Parts: sequence; structure tokens; C-alpha cells
Amino acid sequence: MPRVAAFAIALAALGAYANGLSGPFVFDDFATIVGNDSIRSLGPLSSLLQLPREVPTAGRPFVNATFAFNYAIGGLSVRGYHVANVLIHVLCALLVFGIVRRLMVAPPFSKWFGDCSLEVGFAVGLLWVLHPLNTEAVDYVTQRTESLMALFYLSSVYALLRARAGADRVWSAVAIGTCALGMTCKESMVTAPIAIFLCDCTVSQNSWRIVAQTRWRFYLALCSTWIILALLVGSGARSYTAGFSAGVSSWVYLLNQSVMIVHYLKLAIWPQSLVVNYGLPKTLALWAVTPYVVTVCALLGLTAWASIRRSPTALAGAWFFLTLAPTSSILPIATEVGAERRMYLPLVAVIVLAVSGAIVVWRWAANQAIDRVPTWSGVVAWTGLAAVALSYAAGTRARNLEYASSLILAETNLARWPSSAAHKMLGVELSAAGLHDQAIAQFRDANDYPTGQFHLAIELNSVGRGDEAATHFLRFIEDQRILSGVTGRPMTSEVGTACKELGRLYLSAGRWAEAEGQLQFLLTLTPGDREARELLTEAALQRGIEQASSGHGVDATESFRRATDADPSNAAAQMNLVLALLSFGGNPQEAVDHAQQAVSMRPNDPTALELRGRAFEYDQQWNRAQEDFLKAVELRPNYSLALQGLVRARSHVAAR
Repeated sequence: MPRVAAFAIALAALGAYANGLSGPFVFDDFATIVGNDSIRSLGPLSSLLQLPREVPTAGRPFVNATFAFNYAIGGLSVRGYHVANVLIHVLCALLVFGIVRRLMVAPPFSKWFGDCSLEVGFAVGLLWVLHPLNTEAVDYVTQRTESLMALFYLSSVYALLRARAGADRVWSAVAIGTCALGMTCKESMVTAPIAIFLCDCTVSQNSWRIVAQTRWRFYLALCSTWIILALLVGSGARSYTAGFSAGVSSWVYLLNQSVMIVHYLKLAIWPQSLVVNYGLPKTLALWAVTPYVVTVCALLGLTAWASIRRSPTALAGAWFFLTLAPTSSILPIATEVGAERRMYLPLVAVIVLAVSGAIVVWRWAANQAIDRVPTWSGVVAWTGLAAVALSYAAGTRARNLEYASSLILAETNLARWPSSAAHKMLGVELSAAGLHDQAIAQFRDANDYPTGQFHLAIELNSVGRGDEAATHFLRFIEDQRILSGVTGRPMTSEVGTACKELGRLYLSAGRWAEAEGQLQFLLTLTPGDREARELLTEAALQRGIEQASSGHGVDATESFRRATDADPSNAAAQMNLVLALLSFGGNPQEAVDHAQQAVSMRPNDPTALELRGRAFEYDQQWNRAQEDFLKAVELRPNYSLALQGLVRARSHVAAR
């Protein structure tokens, strides 16, 4: 029977998610998979570990390795990634089934559920695997970080239960190993050793002191897996999107989480109007969220009361808050105030309480002893389970269809949970679809989103509204400068793009000095940006030419000098500097040096040779000047400047 139940759970999951296997990559998938060069090869291992900061797989090497396996098998064919996510989800469901079934026969639970442990485990596993709230962790490929972490989390708990039943050493080793692997998947795994310890205390019905004393070696090894997580977190891979340095205070985030936790519970009961982005944390007043705070505190109080009374229901409450705590307490996640995937593990506790509570109430209503439940009640119970399961499956399949398009996801997100982040997300998708006017309208409504001004400027620029785009680019850059100065965080990558685009706009408008300013600032952020150096050289050159034509010789020389400093390989910049030094007065040796560089880049250019000849002439090196003028004339016989220079040089040589 357990195998039949497990097969039924797996089959139900495959049926529920079958219509989502062809969904495209969306949102973060492009950074995680499409643009992730580290997954293009399975080796060396170092390539899987060297990821850009702040991307979804940063500091999560095992997840990145699974994406590398996906790529090795099917490249960027999205179906393979979806299949892997569904299989991980099925394995998690089977572990939920196994954990609940084994818990129900343990002494604290066996009084009520010992005779129906298989049925309880099956009901919980089935409802959990079909629940629409889990779709984000399955349909959204990048969120494999959540489901894979959960797989190892559940494996560790299951191994603990098996270790208590026998083969202690083997299953204890499995628990430690899977816990270590989970630490390489996502930071939420941090609570796993505590969850395992609480399960151990509950099942054994011993105090925490006795459990710690009798199994201290096991728990010491289990807790040592935190070292792995500490090393990964200590690398700073995600320090600017999550953590106390993320720019959001713990108090503000905690108040936001009171709202989100209540919302999560509502979705657990009635999974409608699901979204992929809940926006950024908001500054909230305590009085405004008092009902939510009271609700959460009441649930915490009930959990504490159950724990004091040594009620087995305390384990479900502890599981809920423990698995939710890393993302929904005081540790801020600046980029997302909430996410439905965060309920992936906490949902297990909600469903366990619902199923076990329903059984207790049903038996009480039937007014029968546990071993003499009326036969008709079983039919009603299974019918009720089937009805709920089918409704969940229908909801999951409907949500899968929304993942068929990132535009649909963005539209439903804005309709169901309006925020500046939702406006920005929809604007990006509308722009990609070529609906530029609609995209501009969305970006205007996303002005208070950190990159809202940037996206608006990009869109305005793409439709030829450069002057308006420049205004928004400049506002975005200044806002980021101020934010960086206040928080100490480095500026986002969009700042570099904004500086470059603004530099181009200033160049096209002939605003050379302003173009130089933006491009020089960009090079302080990304010194190796070759394109920025070329643009800076062009701006300095054009500024120098304008200054030279208006008679500002010294200023022109300085502009040309900045141009050569920005891009020494630019022959035009070298030649203009030489010309300025010759025309407005300068160091003869400097003129010769730059003329030499110009000729080295253009050895057969008569203009460069003639200019070097004049530099030698300026430095009174008449023989060398004569040679260059002669070469220039040979390359261009009617080159008057070279002919005149040749006459001058020969007369000086002859006079000697």
C-alpha cells in the first residue's frame, strides 16, 4: 500500500504539471540560465562556483551545478529544465508522505492517527504536491533554489526518523550529508538542524537536554554543516540584496512580514490570485499593521502554549515559523518583500494541521471510538479529499498556463498586486513586445522603483525622444549616487548603462563637456570598459576641435591630451594633440612622442608622416624631419604641406 500511495502522489503531480513543461524562460531565468556562462561546462568545479554577485544562483553552487547538468543534456531547451523541476517537486512530495506517515505512528501522534498513518501521509502528500501555492517553485525554473533546498531539508528530517527506527549510523550519516548539500542550495537551509532536533525531541518524547546528551555527536556533526553556509554567505555573493547591509531596516522588514505571513496563510487556505512579484518592502507604521501583528503573535503564542503543554501540535507550529523565519522575520531581503515560494516548506505544516484536524473533528462528530468509525464515513472522507485534490490540481494547471508567457505573468501580477515593481515588470515585457507607448506609461508609474527612471529613459531613447530620455537618465544617476553614498552599497549595473547612453545623447547634441563628465564617471565604475573609453576620446576630441576653432589653444590642447589618455590607441587623438602642441605652443619632445605613436599606428599615412615631420622640425631634428616629409611626398606626390616642409627641412640641412 505505501508504494501504491507513493505512485498515486507522483502520478497526480505529473498530471497537474504536464501542461506547464513547455513554458518559456521568464524574468530571472535569463540571468540564471540563458546568460550564465558557468553552466556551459560540467568542469572544472571552480567554474560552477565563480558566479557574478547578486544573481539568483550566487552562493548556491549545487543548484548551479544542476543547471549545468541540464545544459549538458539539452542545452537551452526549456522543457528539460521544467522536467527536472517537476521531478524534484515529486521527490519532495514523496518525502513529505514518508515523514508524515512515520510521524503518525510515533507515540505522540499514534493515539489519534496510528491506525490511519498511511491515509494521513497520503492525504498530506497529495494535497501538498497539488497545491497551487507551490507553482512558483516548480514552474519558475530559477526557483529550483527553493525546491532543491527543500528536497535536502526533507531528506534530512526523513533520515532522522529512519535513524530512530533502526540503522542509526547509516541514516544519521544520510541526514548529515543531505543537510550539508542543502546548505549549498539556499540560505533557508540554516534552520534544518533545529527542525531535526525538534522532531527528535517530539518523537522520542524526551526533553531537549536528554536528546542533546544522548546524541550529541550526531548534532555536533549536523551543526557543523553551518560552516559551509557561513563560507558561502561570507563570500558576499548576495550581501546587497539580502542581509543587514541590504539597505532596509530590520524593523521595517519585520512589519512588512506580518502582512505577508497573514497573506501566505490566506493563500494556503484559498490559493487564488497568485503573483510572482510582491514588490519592495514599504515603510509602514505599527498602528497600520496592528491586526496582522496581533494575528502572527497569536499564532506564535499558540505554538508556545502547545510546546509548554507538550502537545504534538507544537511541532507543526514550530515547523511553520522555523522554515519561514530565514526569509520572513528580521533579516531583510531588499529586492522582495514577499514570495510565494517561501511557503514551499511551511505549507507542509498548514496541510498537516488541516488534515489531522479534519480527522479529529470527523471522529468527534461521528461520536465513535477510534477503532469503530462508521463505514460510510470513509466514503465521505475520500470523496472530500478527492474534491479538494481536484480543485487544487485545476488551480495548478490554470496557473501553469499563466507561465506560458512572461507578459501574461506581468499583467496578472499588476492586476492582482499593484506595485511600482509590477509596473516596471510589465513595462519591460511591453517594450519587448514592441508596445512602446504602453511601456512608457507603465515606466512612468514605476518612478519610485529603484530602476524605474532608468527603464523609462531607455524606452524614451528607443523611440527617439532623446531630450526627455536624458533628463530621466540624469535623474536616475543622481539618485543612485545619493543612495550609494548613504548606504555604502555599490551602484547597480544599470548606472553604467545610463552613463553610457547619456554620454551618447550628449555627443549627438554637441554637448561635449557634459558627455566627458558622464563617461569619465562611468570609467571610475568600470575602468575596463573599452566602448566608454572610445566615446570619451570622441567627446574630448570634438571638444578640443571646437576650442581650437574658437582660439582657445590651451584648452584645446588639454582636451586633446585627455583624449589620448582615455584611448592611447586612437591615432586621430594623437595627431590632434600633436597639431595643438604645434599650433598653440607646447613641449617639443611631447609633440614628437605623440607623433611617433600616431605613425606607429598609421605607418603609411602621409598625413601622420607629415605631422611627425613637423614635430621633428619643431624639435629642430631637421634630418629626421626631412626623411618624414620625403616619405609623405612619395606616398602622395601632390601633398603641398609635405612638399613645403621638405623644402624647409632641406634648406636647414644645407645651411648646416
